Amino acid sequence: MNKKLLAAAVASAVAVPGFVAADVNTYGTLYIRTTVQDSDIAMVDGATRFGFNSSKDMGNGNTVSGEIEVGLDATNGGSNPVTRDSWIKFAGDWGSASV
Repeated sequence: MNKKLLAAAVASAVAVPGFVAADVNTYGTLYIRTTVQDSDIAMVDGATRFGFNSSKDMGNGNTVSGEIEVGLDATNGGSNPVTRDSWIKFAGDWGSASV
């Protein structure tokens, strides 16, 4: 097995429990509007979404942060959720990298 791959796997295994212990923030927006045209009344969703984000100080000036945001159509019961924004970021004195 490639030694670099093994080192990356071990580093990931060590970092994950620390990130799991991080505080997770929950946020969201419910945006529904009613439209009336002639005799038709309709409920229209206007970008309803909810998400989770977190940041963890890993020590030595390094941080790991991430976000997952999902969009829903609140007018049809939230079926067919769509991922709006998801990323993970590693940052430190060396700079930052996001995926």
